[in-house]
Amino acid sequence: MRIVVKDIADFCLFSNIYVALGASALTISTYFLAGFSLQFAYPAFVFFSTLFLYNFQRVVLSKNYDSIKGSVRHQWILSNRNFIFLQLLLASIGLVICVFAIGMFLILYIAPFTLFSVFYFLPFVNLRKVPGLKAFMVSFIWAIITVSFPFILCQLKDNLISNLEVIKSSKHIYMFMDRFFLVMPLAIIFNVRDLKHDQEIGIKTIPALFGITITKIVSVLCLVAFSILVIIQFRNHLYSSQNTTALLFSGLLSAIFILFNSEKSSEYYYVFAIDGMMLLQGLLVIALQLFE
Repeated sequence: MRIVVKDIADFCLFSNIYVALGASALTISTYFLAGFSLQFAYPAFVFFSTLFLYNFQRVVLSKNYDSIKGSVRHQWILSNRNFIFLQLLLASIGLVICVFAIGMFLILYIAPFTLFSVFYFLPFVNLRKVPGLKAFMVSFIWAIITVSFPFILCQLKDNLISNLEVIKSSKHIYMFMDRFFLVMPLAIIFNVRDLKHDQEIGIKTIPALFGITITKIVSVLCLVAFSILVIIQFRNHLYSSQNTTALLFSGLLSAIFILFNSEKSSEYYYVFAIDGMMLLQGLLVIALQLFE
């Protein structure tokens, strides 16, 4: 029984379904926090695009994994390459359906960020190797995809310039920044997990440059900034008291997991607990909307 539970947990966590659900949940929470009518096609698009890109990255990078000495995550990836390719196929089909449901114009808007995400890990570009850039890139892309695009899609105009005007609103800027400062510390602390592997392939992340203690301090300061931005939006009547409480709770829990993190923390601690903070925040906001 224990083996079956472990296999199910490994499947959910290491197949990237878990992180894709987190991205989709955060996207749905944006609709509710901003007061928009929910459009299911775009959160579905976010789910399938996250699933595709994260698994495509694993296909590209798995040649550097060690099937014997590698982490439990790397071993699972190497043992399930056929399933990962199947996920890529299914995610591609899901993406095509979503694009047709939303509109082909989505490709025009999303293409630059898709290329940016792919250049993040492709060997001949590998933007991850730019010192300190890894966590910033991840946080920026997540904020764009889960905040900016819902704003654009829900206030769609007839031309590109008018649509881009939408993201200049104070509501969007505040929400973009609080999402950025939520994801940033989680991305930074993940670099602690990847520290040895990153050093072996020459990637200079914040933990590699400044050490784990400084990394934790920077991560907590990001969450302080996140909390301040949430409180500002509450005082400006952009967030309800219930949503503010939910967001601050998720920020506090994230800080606790970060502070208790160490080099010895297991793969499951990172993938379930740290990655789970994004899913938790999304689910809290969704639950408040459904049961208010």
